[in-house]
Amino acid sequence: MSWPELLAYWRSKHTGDVPPARAAIDPISEIPKIVRNLMLIDCLADGFHYRLVGSELAAKVGQDMTGHMAAESGRFDPILTQRWIAALDLAMRAGEPQLLRSDLEGGGSILTLLLPLVSADGSTVDMLMGGCFPEGPTEGHWH
Repeated sequence: MSWPELLAYWRSKHTGDVPPARAAIDPISEIPKIVRNLMLIDCLADGFHYRLVGSELAAKVGQDMTGHMAAESGRFDPILTQRWIAALDLAMRAGEPQLLRSDLEGGGSILTLLLPLVSADGSTVDMLMGGCFPEGPTEGHWH
């Protein structure tokens, strides 16, 4: 599955112009090929909390962030962590998809698609679904 396919899946779950709620998506049964590269991130008043990080994604970054706050990614460069949190914040506030490209030191890059999920009443973005897609040679860890 590619990022355009994940975007199309997310759009298919909209109610009119309103993005889907978490309850409207079922990645395990509907898009199983990508589950290991997905993340679900809670948008909380005090920051962003990784509810779920897929197994392939955790292996590639060398750390499973499930259950941690985004600001706790201590093994990553602080500037990269700040940029990541700013991207999460933008996706949450804009309520629209965000596509990020991260170039890797060894060549290749990672495309990360951030997709807002709304509260049950559709009034606020309370979660983000993210999918990571390698481009080019991306052997080893994604640092």
